[in-house]
Amino acid sequence: MRWCILPVVTTDSSTFELPPACYLPIDRKGPRGGELVESTRLSAAEWYPNGQHGGVVSALITRAVERLPSLTEMEVARVTVELFRIVPVATLEVVASVVREGKKIQTAEVRLYDGDVEVARGLVQRLRTTDLDFPPEFDSSVSPQGPDGLRTLDFADVAPFPDRGVLTFGRGA
Repeated sequence: MRWCILPVVTTDSSTFELPPACYLPIDRKGPRGGELVESTRLSAAEWYPNGQHGGVVSALITRAVERLPSLTEMEVARVTVELFRIVPVATLEVVASVVREGKKIQTAEVRLYDGDVEVARGLVQRLRTTDLDFPPEFDSSVSPQGPDGLRTLDFADVAPFPDRGVLTFGRGA
């Protein structure tokens, strides 16, 4: 369950090995029944001495939702993350639950805890993925018209900025 493998880095004739991932799983559940992960220094932000980068926290939240069961095959469509305080580089509990279950759309919530303190929360929507049956009259080989076939207008004709170049418009764009 490792997410990235990084090479050994050598500086000043000494060799040290970077952790194999931003988070390492711990083989026991947290007090709320969530997954425990150990944050490594790869999750740290440069601007906080012991805090994590928000992008790494967002990835952890998204991963938790992708592991939740669903009624049909789904993929993540939107992720909203709230960071309530600096997320420490420490052991975190990841508690994920489905807020709204459905066959077309699912909403899940993920809460990150540092001990008893909730440090971040994510709300994630997943959408059903499926193959679509198009009617026989639909021709998928026809592409929309490109910009070469569109008429061009001078800015002076359409906007109060006559010296700023050419403007192109297309119907149905």
